[in-house]
Amino acid sequence: AHQCESPAANNQKWMMKRLLAHGAQLRKRRCERSGADEKYASQHEKVWILDGELLLLTSMNATRNSAENCEEAGVFLRTEREIEFQEAHFDSIFAGAQPLALGDLPAA
Repeated sequence: AHQCESPAANNQKWMMKRLLAHGAQLRKRRCERSGADEKYASQHEKVWILDGELLLLTSMNATRNSAENCEEAGVFLRTEREIEFQEAHFDSIFAGAQPLALGDLPAA
């Protein structure tokens, strides 16, 4: 089952619908799974790049629950090489994913 079909994801669906309604570009990806070349359809790491100068790699979701109830870890970096690598990694994932439209989301 798609994780957005869970009743616990109602806030997530609501926010995704609001973002799409305001013109945000959301993407989805479904990857084939094949042995040693296995790729995952879910991206778990959270990468924040602020003003192209500060990188945060973390396990934390941008939610109150994650901040208040979960044990999380993260690291801040200012290394230009790492920031460029993470930007290229994101661009590659985004380019290979399909656009997500309002009609693609399950009903709340």
